[in-house]
Amino acid sequence: MGKGDRLASFTSEIPTSLTHSMEMKKLTIKEALKYARHDFLNELQLVLLNLDLDQKEAARTNILRITERMREEAVLDKLGLPAVETWIHTFVWLHPTFSKTVTTEIERGVRKSNDVDVASYLDKLFQEIERWIDPLSDYEVNISVYASQTSWSLRFTIQGDFRRKLELPEPMGDFEVTATDSENQWTFTIRGQ
Repeated sequence: MGKGDRLASFTSEIPTSLTHSMEMKKLTIKEALKYARHDFLNELQLVLLNLDLDQKEAARTNILRITERMREEAVLDKLGLPAVETWIHTFVWLHPTFSKTVTTEIERGVRKSNDVDVASYLDKLFQEIERWIDPLSDYEVNISVYASQTSWSLRFTIQGDFRRKLELPEPMGDFEVTATDSENQWTFTIRGQ
């Protein structure tokens, strides 16, 4: 077995919305690296374009934006909910209708919540949301991750033109969910220990 075969044999089961069912899609490490490499190359090409056009300030701004995004996502490792961390990292690959920004304020702690239940709930929720939005429109999701030593929360704020009240699926696990919505924004928060 070659290196690539070994790499492809390691999989992380994460929920997907591609079939609008609760089936699990196996995203291999190789696939995840492919997606990440593609995204990173797109960002580098944008910086190179700015430099070619002698737009040094725009290139600098893009580099700072990219490094800040990578720093925020690296901080997720301290959350202590590996399935949720994976879900957040792979979100835009599995839910391409959305773009995301992530902000974090995380202290390490021992988490009591079942992170697989939380990640499954998130995917179920976004499958439901995708049923009611325009698939040809772009939607921005801001994910704010907060964790103290004893509790954690994920706040999702979705901007867009919503003509329907968001109905949350019933949580199945040791966490709670609250939501507010308006015509142009849905916000929901998931909390646990």
